[in-house]
Amino acid sequence: MVSDICVDGVISGNDRFIGGVIGFFEKGLLDNCSVTGNITGTSSSYSTGGIVGENRGTIQNISLDNIEVAGGNDVGGIAGRSYPFVDYGGSSRTITWFSDTGIVIDCSVGKNTSISGNMAVGGLIGDNSGGIPEYYGQVTRSSSYAVVQGNSRVGVVVGANSGKVFESYSNGYVTGDSEIGGLVGYNYGLIEDCYSLSEVNGNSKVGGLVGRNTDDIKNSYSSGKTTGTSYKGGFLGDFQSGTIVNSYWDVETSTQPELSYYTGLTGYNTAQMIKETNSVEIYT
Repeated sequence: MVSDICVDGVISGNDRFIGGVIGFFEKGLLDNCSVTGNITGTSSSYSTGGIVGENRGTIQNISLDNIEVAGGNDVGGIAGRSYPFVDYGGSSRTITWFSDTGIVIDCSVGKNTSISGNMAVGGLIGDNSGGIPEYYGQVTRSSSYAVVQGNSRVGVVVGANSGKVFESYSNGYVTGDSEIGGLVGYNYGLIEDCYSLSEVNGNSKVGGLVGRNTDDIKNSYSSGKTTGTSYKGGFLGDFQSGTIVNSYWDVETSTQPELSYYTGLTGYNTAQMIKETNSVEIYT
């Protein structure tokens, strides 16, 4: 277990696994740590994070603010990449997945936080990766108010998600070129019980909650202003596959009109979104 560590300063690297506390973290618990200052990789670096470069354990109870994190691919305020730990068995070739790994829970990133990179850039996690269904990377009960910038697969909470994002929200700002989302840039995992109030700006595949989607979204909503050139929407930018269940967005605050061809997704005006007697449930 690693706990109660405070770091203030400048940390830089030029390859991969660059973190404010640990570069590569596996099969353990990292609890109640903080970092302020600058964590910097290069345009060609991988896995740069405010707390850890790559997470293969459990990170919990982290609150970050007044930090700048910059790198190439897989850049995040908490971790550049989060993925369940797997032992490939050496000569025995017996693959073993470990539970309680690849998890980020009860973490937050504040509004004085800047995250920037190229691809898979997120306020909390750059790349939240899946494994097999029982051992997906997970982000749970976490939030981001960060300012996030990147080229593709950029989100205020997670840049690229092939794992699970539960009960999390954003209220920040994100800008980039393609696959830009208020919560997740590119979702090919599961998003459930989440919302975004973030302002979103991009070129193509720009969405108030998700920029590009190829998997499942349940019980989620968005209301932030969304601006794009092509494939843009108040909730989704580009829907390619998957299912949407009981989800919605504010057509007024997002400045994106209601669309009728997404089953399970509804656009509401602001009064409908906040009216207590409305059947729409606001997740808190």
